[in-house]
Amino acid sequence: MIRKAALCLFLVFGASFVSCTTDSDSSSALYPPDIPSSEQSRNESESDVQAYADTMTLRVEKAEYPAGVKEVTAIIENITDEETGYGEAYSVQLLSGGSWQYLTYKEDHYFIGSATILPARGTHTKTFSLERFDAEIKPGRYRLVFGEERSAADFINPLYAEFTVVE
Repeated sequence: MIRKAALCLFLVFGASFVSCTTDSDSSSALYPPDIPSSEQSRNESESDVQAYADTMTLRVEKAEYPAGVKEVTAIIENITDEETGYGEAYSVQLLSGGSWQYLTYKEDHYFIGSATILPARGTHTKTFSLERFDAEIKPGRYRLVFGEERSAADFINPLYAEFTVVE
């Protein structure tokens, strides 16, 4: 019970401090240029934080979407025998030149500080808007990045769900 209450407080109050950034070069829709893998992003100082990847899975509803798609639907599943929860923060990466790069958020980007409780072994369908990014969604390989956000484009041990955008 204490764990559940602490998680809810962290999600609600932590999400209220989510920062917004924009790329100073408006011609570029990618930020930052080099993104480490989820294994590289783990810090020993974060070992006491229960990561989304330890409690949930994320998969897209469809593997392919048409160019210009406005939203992607995904299924979040609690893989534990206890209730867990998640916040609203997410991002999207594009596979470019062999590495994953974040799409830049629009200037008016923000997340509402709310939490969703997921029952033990439960699932939830969530729609992720692509309209909050300052990029045209063209054909290519993309992935959702979903997890506890430290700051814009910096997530603690996130979940990933890949999808392809086609003509």
